[in-house]
Amino acid sequence: SNPLKSFFYNFLIRENLNSYQSVSNFLRKFKKQVKLIKGDSNIVLKGEDLRNVDYAFIDGGHSYETVKNDLNILFSNMNKNKILLCDDYLHESYITEVKKAVDDFVKQNDLQFNIIEDRFAEIIT
Repeated sequence: SNPLKSFFYNFLIRENLNSYQSVSNFLRKFKKQVKLIKGDSNIVLKGEDLRNVDYAFIDGGHSYETVKNDLNILFSNMNKNKILLCDDYLHESYITEVKKAVDDFVKQNDLQFNIIEDRFAEIIT
């Protein structure tokens, strides 16, 4: 939503702002702490060793089934104390199926969550 950022990426460096490469470049100074996973999360997450992961930012598929699958896999396989941050939960980026999947997941697992910036759902276990 920032026109200067869009101009910078689209016209100056000619890179898709949301591409894997662009995000990797943006986060390169954190490469020891951050691992980006690209692919269909319904498939890719099952092959990842998540035991040492304590924080996951979920911004993948937006169908109810995909969000619920991502949450279940991450919750079951991550470190004991974990934070799951889900994008597109409220307001400007609000997607009905994302909100419903998060709400159902939280209820089924008797968890609490916080709303951040009127956009993200932060689930802390």
